[in-house]
Amino acid sequence: MTIDAIAYIQDELEKLGINYEFGMYTSHPVKYPYFVGEYSEVGEANEDGMDETTFIITGTTRGSLLELEEEKEKIRKHFKEHLAILGNSNGIAIYYSNAFTVPTDNDEIRRIQINLTIKEWKVE
Repeated sequence: MTIDAIAYIQDELEKLGINYEFGMYTSHPVKYPYFVGEYSEVGEANEDGMDETTFIITGTTRGSLLELEEEKEKIRKHFKEHLAILGNSNGIAIYYSNAFTVPTDNDEIRRIQINLTIKEWKVE
C-alpha cells in the first residue's frame, strides 16, 4: 500500500466528517467517537501491477454502539464502489467489505472494526 493511498483514504474520511487518524489516535483531548486506520497487505503485486490490501478502521466511543453504526454507514455508502486516480498516477479501487463489533474489557468503551478492500494498480 502506498503512502498516497493512505493519504487518500484519510482525505476521504475527513470529507465524511469522520474523526480519524492513521496508526494511533493522538489528539488531545480525546473526541469520541474516533477511528484509527491500519492495513494488512494480502500479498505480492499481480503481474498487472495490482496490490490488494485490507484496510482496517477501528472505531471507539464512550457512547452507544448505535453511534458507531451511524459512522460505519457513512463509510459503507461512500466506499460502496469507489474508484480514483491518485497523485502518483496509481489507480485505486476501494470497496466496503464488512464490519463487526469488538468486545472490550471496559464497560464504558464500545468498539467496531470496519474492513475495506483496497486494490491499487501501480504505474512505474
